[in-house]
Amino acid sequence: EPGDDRRETLLKVSEELLRKLISQGLALRQVDALVGRVLRALLQGREKLDTRTLSLLMSYDGDRACIPIDRCKGPLEGVVHLGNKGYLIKRLARDGLPVPPGFVLTTEVFRCRDAILASAALRRDIAERIRAEISRLERETGRRLGDPERPLLVSVRSGSAISMPGILDTILNVGMNVNVTEGFAVSSGSAWGAWDAYRRLLQYWGMGQGIARNRFDALMREAKERYGVSKKANLSADQMCELALCYRDFLRDEGDPIIDEPFAQILACVNLVLDSWSSERSRLYRRELHIAEEWGTAVIVQSMVYGNLNARAGTGVAFTCDPRRTAPGVSLYGDFTT
Repeated sequence: EPGDDRRETLLKVSEELLRKLISQGLALRQVDALVGRVLRALLQGREKLDTRTLSLLMSYDGDRACIPIDRCKGPLEGVVHLGNKGYLIKRLARDGLPVPPGFVLTTEVFRCRDAILASAALRRDIAERIRAEISRLERETGRRLGDPERPLLVSVRSGSAISMPGILDTILNVGMNVNVTEGFAVSSGSAWGAWDAYRRLLQYWGMGQGIARNRFDALMREAKERYGVSKKANLSADQMCELALCYRDFLRDEGDPIIDEPFAQILACVNLVLDSWSSERSRLYRRELHIAEEWGTAVIVQSMVYGNLNARAGTGVAFTCDPRRTAPGVSLYGDFTT
């Protein structure tokens, strides 16, 4: 047709004009660059990741991955998202009970874990969110991670949607190393308690790596026999220090040395708790109780409370009734040790 050349020329001129306008607009250039990076990332992901992992990567919601424990008055997130333990802890905090401050890494992290492990960007995102929550804990507690004089130490615990008591890993006193323990021994007024706390961390770390508990029990038994005491509470502070360092050397000899840098230690302990969902013990428990593999676990990180510093400290458990009782109604039951 006679007008075809004219229309083609018009389209070329129009496109050239639009390209010049886009290239001259700062915001549009930024958007264009962003879209380009996203497309390149998706293309690279398609080449490197399987369909399931790529789908998880696209569906991951970082804003739902890390939720603080606070006294919020609004509606709670559900038990599936926070895990049973995290949900109940937030409920206690909302009701004004003295819950140690902390945060919950929700089941969103577990759900998308394959994508997180495959993506350096997502790993950085999770680490940055955890670091921000640790900074908030430092402000709330007046303690600082890695500070020998006033160390912030935390517990790192599991919390599946369906309770699995004693099956998944728990790690206490996270954030300790020899330097922190020496300072904590002075600031707490209990050198024995500080070295006992470090010893416990080392044992939890080793058990999380798959070392059987009875091997640590053997080291404890040897120490009590060597010093002629029947209970560990009768070991002196120096003897407890020696025992803790013995645990540390044992881990090194087993090829599972503990990480000394406090923040890296927290990240590693979070991964140990998540890994415990896939342990043989956990799989067997879920199979026997018909619990689906897909539930996963949240991870609860809280400021530590110590039961081993003096005779006025302790630890225990309380129930609304005796588990062996058949009669209905509330009847407070529990036990504790100083």
